[in-house]
Amino acid sequence: MNTVSIVTITTGLSVHADEHITNMRRLSDRAVDLADHARHGYQVASTVTVPGEEETILIDILQKVEAGA
Repeated sequence: MNTVSIVTITTGLSVHADEHITNMRRLSDRAVDLADHARHGYQVASTVTVPGEEETILIDILQKVEAGA
């Protein structure tokens, strides 16, 4: 039987224009996190965007299927 490991990566992005540099840094950190998980066998299963008044949240759901005994 196969087992599935699930991991989430959450990234908050400000909706304020003056936070552009901070948002770019957060997106860069997200890309590094996604690449690191990919090196360990995870794949993005889905990405959810949750808009809010002060920030937009990106939730990446990753999974890794492992063959069982």
